[in-house]
Amino acid sequence: MTELVVKPWRVPGKERLYVNKVGARGDSVAWLDCKTGVVTVDIPEFETLALAKVEEWCRSFGSHVPPRTVRRRAEKKQPAKTTPAPVPQPRAEVPFLPPMREEDDLARNLPGAGLESLVRQGEEKYKLLVRLAAKLSRQRLGDSLSVSLG
Repeated sequence: MTELVVKPWRVPGKERLYVNKVGARGDSVAWLDCKTGVVTVDIPEFETLALAKVEEWCRSFGSHVPPRTVRRRAEKKQPAKTTPAPVPQPRAEVPFLPPMREEDDLARNLPGAGLESLVRQGEEKYKLLVRLAAKLSRQRLGDSLSVSLG
């Protein structure tokens, strides 16, 4: 008959009791999640002995955590087989984009260059002295590009 040992294991938020075979590298036989009371049995042949060891450990250390549910590793729920989602096909009524023109290519045109040229065209309506005075006083020249937030 194989001897089993119980080893407590704790990390923040989790507390377990592991039941292992005796030895330096004793195989895990079962473990108890102390928070939920679920005993997970890795080797079914040792189930009754492992449950007895867990109950003995709980009695001797004053911890009242009787196993409520026994789960065997072989009883893992098999994921439901799902069919892969169909790949969406482009709708026939959606037209494809026209070929890219040279002025649409952002690699050749700096971002904001079009807007900057519109601002420059709006400022050219005023004489040089008026533009200079507006820049120094930090005021806008005209309302052709301003957006009202009303």
